[in-house]
Amino acid sequence: MLGGDTLNALLLTLLYCLQGIPLGLGGASLPYLLKKHMSYNDLATFSLAMYPFSLKFFWSPLVDSYYFPLLGRRKSWIIPLQFCSGIAMLLLSYHIEDMILDNSYISTLTLYMFIIILLYATQDIAVDGWAIEILSDENKPLASSCQSIGQTIGFFMSFTILLSFNSLDFCNTYINSVPQTLPLLSVSSYIYFWGVVNLIVTGLLFFKHELPTKESFSVKEIYYKVYEYAKTEKFKYLLLILLTSRLGTSFNDSALLLVLSEKGLKESSFGFFAVIMLPIDIALCTLVGFLLKKYPNELRFYRVGLIFKVCACCWGLVLLQSYPGYPIPNYYYAMLFVGNIASSIAMDCMFVSICSFFNKIADIAIAGTILTFLNTLHNLGSSLPRYGVYKAIHYLSAPSICEESACEGCEIKCTEGRHGYYPLAAISLLFALFYIFWIKKIINKIEALYKKSD
Repeated sequence: MLGGDTLNALLLTLLYCLQGIPLGLGGASLPYLLKKHMSYNDLATFSLAMYPFSLKFFWSPLVDSYYFPLLGRRKSWIIPLQFCSGIAMLLLSYHIEDMILDNSYISTLTLYMFIIILLYATQDIAVDGWAIEILSDENKPLASSCQSIGQTIGFFMSFTILLSFNSLDFCNTYINSVPQTLPLLSVSSYIYFWGVVNLIVTGLLFFKHELPTKESFSVKEIYYKVYEYAKTEKFKYLLLILLTSRLGTSFNDSALLLVLSEKGLKESSFGFFAVIMLPIDIALCTLVGFLLKKYPNELRFYRVGLIFKVCACCWGLVLLQSYPGYPIPNYYYAMLFVGNIASSIAMDCMFVSICSFFNKIADIAIAGTILTFLNTLHNLGSSLPRYGVYKAIHYLSAPSICEESACEGCEIKCTEGRHGYYPLAAISLLFALFYIFWIKKIINKIEALYKKSD
């Protein structure tokens, strides 16, 4: 099916998987663990650690322009960055347990994660460029599937596996025959393990042959080519989609799990379903990749994913309103599973389709920069709202207020508080419903402009 590209596809999937490890840590598991000891304001600060993935375009021409010919254009960056990432994770593993328990360390932890994400963001520039070069023309559309599958597995490891095996409740319920006092996996040992894996992969990469570079541009020439592309009308419409398509659904991605945990949902409840979802996610990514290979209508697939995303957001509100408490009845497990399926279809369809579209329109001579430029804008559309979501929840929330009784033994009157998630969800969903219909016209316009320029 892949011909001679099988090993190359596996290598790309492995490198993208390693990217998914810190993305899962910084974007999901650490915020969940931090929420137990910190406020939404602290989480807003920590969310800044993810920004290098949204700003990597500014140094991407350096990755396309400067390299050691002996190693190759892509390996010249991937190998040292992989090595530095491994060392950084080993160093973080010695301090992480103290940092997640004390909010006075939030700035230090944010800086640590910022550096690790910065290293991986730069590595991603080189890997994206390499993906275009090492896959044959026939299999280039599958580069996005390699990226999606790899990052999904990495994210799964850092989110589901880490939170589940770090949960004493999960371990004693599903694994330990005799209840224990400590979970099977600590955050520090998990990060240490992946630091070692990074160093091993670094050594293996020396044995991968890279074809010599056919064409090279200076940093100035690359910036100019991107500038010329950014002036086109087709790019301006695409930019509009990349920056706005997640505005109406970011509240669900950023905070639903946190609000469910506040209600009392334990890691053991969602960990089981997340394990089931891994093969489903991989199958969905593969299916979307092959469908796009047969029916190259990437932006239409993207809109279908967005529709599923809005449905998943609505279902998330149903999950919150119908939360039954412990013990969790079977019907609620079924509801959680339906929500997971809807979210997976949405995320896989949107991610694979937009990455496939980027790969199709990228100039191979400056593939690293142009793909980074487009992915940077796509990441900005995801990361920028996250900070606003946490801030909005913080300011829209109102605590319960109890009046002191005038006499001893009199009933104390309390006014019910308000969680900021719900008003934010109402505003966001109204925007999202309008957006679904509006984006169809923009997609038609973009497709017409790109066909005209071909």
